[in-house]
Amino acid sequence: MPQKFSSSQKSSRPSYKENRAAWNQAWEREQDALYGTDITFSLKPGRPVMKLLDDIPEAMIGIAMHDSLLQNLHVIQSQICTLQRDLSRKAAERCAQDDFEYHWTQKCTAKEREKWILEGLVRTCEASPDLEGYRRYCPEVTIARLNRQSGKGFLDLLGKLVLQDIEKVPDKARTVPNPIWDAMNSVKDNSPGRRVMQRMNDVQRTAFLTYFVWNTLLAFYSESEEYGLIKTSTTGGSQVFKETVQQDERFSKIYNQVRKETKVNSQNAHRGCNTCGLSAERAGVPRLSACTKCKAMGRDVFYCSKACQVKDWKTGHPPHKTICGNTFALADAVIGSNSTIPDEKGKSKLNAKEDDGKRRWNEPEDGYIRSPALLHQLKLLDENHNVDYILVRPYPQHDRGIIIPDPIGKIFFMVMLQRVVCRFAPQEVCRMYNMLLPSASKAPGIGEEGLKKQLKREYGVDIDEWQPIFAKHAEEKLKKEGKTKEQSHAEIEEMYSKLMASMKETALDDAPTTASG
Repeated sequence: MPQKFSSSQKSSRPSYKENRAAWNQAWEREQDALYGTDITFSLKPGRPVMKLLDDIPEAMIGIAMHDSLLQNLHVIQSQICTLQRDLSRKAAERCAQDDFEYHWTQKCTAKEREKWILEGLVRTCEASPDLEGYRRYCPEVTIARLNRQSGKGFLDLLGKLVLQDIEKVPDKARTVPNPIWDAMNSVKDNSPGRRVMQRMNDVQRTAFLTYFVWNTLLAFYSESEEYGLIKTSTTGGSQVFKETVQQDERFSKIYNQVRKETKVNSQNAHRGCNTCGLSAERAGVPRLSACTKCKAMGRDVFYCSKACQVKDWKTGHPPHKTICGNTFALADAVIGSNSTIPDEKGKSKLNAKEDDGKRRWNEPEDGYIRSPALLHQLKLLDENHNVDYILVRPYPQHDRGIIIPDPIGKIFFMVMLQRVVCRFAPQEVCRMYNMLLPSASKAPGIGEEGLKKQLKREYGVDIDEWQPIFAKHAEEKLKKEGKTKEQSHAEIEEMYSKLMASMKETALDDAPTTASG
């Protein structure tokens, strides 16, 4: 029978500051009692699932719609979206340039990975006084699950949080599916209050997972960045919440225990700009300016500059002008679908930050997720339109761009590239390998093996495994058609000559003419 969340469990847990291994073991015992000990998660017939929202008093459901609580949730959602963008950029860079997956799974021992995981957990809990409590919603975060298959568990979690567009802050954060959690956090009715509390649980879960993966990746490379949850509103709603929760004895005990444990650390959180997240000190200003209309109703919305205020007003997530001083609009933004942003003509665009120009890359097919290394390649190609592909080398070495001089070959390569960035296509990757190999062989620090490793990082295709398969298929096809390799090559050469001649004729027809006097 799954156990209920309790304050007694929390109070008996040692501090990570004293013994992080024992602290983590205590957390894992609690997680196992709630979610089971299986490495992967599935709903099992006959095993009851605790419903988080069923026992909550109706009075508490009602105060979920209080403006200050909605604002807190809105701020955290926005912070997670920004952090996921930064995590995606960092992961793409490290996977492409430094082959993070290889070093994590092949170079590190299980004990070394455990050290980095614990460091990531501690850094996460130190980032904000609230984050440790969010771990109760994250059964994925155990040493056994993250360390499975030589660390593949952590890489899988990273992949689920990496955005497919690493250049913009998303309107909605990526979540990590989990059938047990989804069942626990489900609601019977669709009332706004319960939907807010459901969203709050999901946001807290996503916040912990994102901060943990971010901090673990930074720790692995001996990096550190200040990235904690911004201090949110403590006025209005907190007093209403306290008075309401004290009416229920069981919830009152939990509330008092949690409040006692977080009070000492609350000063570590900082007030931040609603747009860029910077505190006044980091932004280099004496103090942050408050939105007057929101301040009048007890909502804390601050900005470090006029530029940030205007940006949030016009293109925030959602635009602040749509929720300023309006509780119902804020509730809709928190629990509703992705907001639309009106343009100057009154029409709506799903994303105001997205280029109005035609996208260079097609959307991936359903179920296909671009690897961090591939996302990095696409970013480089978007920044360097004059090259056809880029051979990536570890920092501080310079990457090397490849230009395919043959016009038909360039077209053929781009057709294959458009396919492989949208779906798993090992045959096209092998063909790209053959076209890139001459340049890669001459590139210092790349060579044949370097190219194979890069394509495997980007597309998950092992050239040594797939190339012989396609070569055998090609031979069988020629044999079936009664042709030799030489005949096939001759036909290709003839087709190529005709295409080149056709292109030259088209170029002559389109050439401008000058009038004679």
